[in-house]
Amino acid sequence: YLAALREEQPHGPYLLSGWSFGGTVAYEMAARLEAAGEEVAFLGLIDAAAPGTAPGSRAGATGGAGDPDLLRYGIAAGIDAGSARELDEEELLDVLVRRGREEGTLPRTSPTEALRRLLRVAEANGAASAAYRTDAVLAVDLHLFTVDERHPELATPLVDPAGWRPRTAGAVVRAAVPGNHHDLVDPPHCAALAELLAAALPS
Repeated sequence: YLAALREEQPHGPYLLSGWSFGGTVAYEMAARLEAAGEEVAFLGLIDAAAPGTAPGSRAGATGGAGDPDLLRYGIAAGIDAGSARELDEEELLDVLVRRGREEGTLPRTSPTEALRRLLRVAEANGAASAAYRTDAVLAVDLHLFTVDERHPELATPLVDPAGWRPRTAGAVVRAAVPGNHHDLVDPPHCAALAELLAAALPS
């Protein structure tokens, strides 16, 4: 990510933001840029847990489909939890593939393999987030965009802003976003998030 960013824009000031594990990636990018003497003018962390506070495993939805990650993904994607639990793994895959093709989030060719690859990436990201540790203390303020609502089925912990305070010499500025961790980037909540981001960006 950093190499791609610097190919497009070799020098700062940089504006960075990321949601969930993407927030962890954005933080590490900011740390490396500052260490290289570059200016990071904005860092937005969208419902991202501070280093060392991410859970080691994702508790939550169980039962139904043989793959618990697939079930969690289906519920996070908006499929009714009760309906999802009644489907076996192949049936749930079919539902998710049809939805993904209709919404344009999966390719027309090999959509099932694309979905399985997405699940593998999500699992790897979860493990990486849980293992991530850093001693970096950034100069840039941290803008946290966090939710106060929990998903009714998926036990994703709420982000504690206190966990981020040791990670910056600047301020930790928190803005509350409507929705829960899994739907704050979807309509209608994404409109509120976009307004909050726009207001926080440097002019």
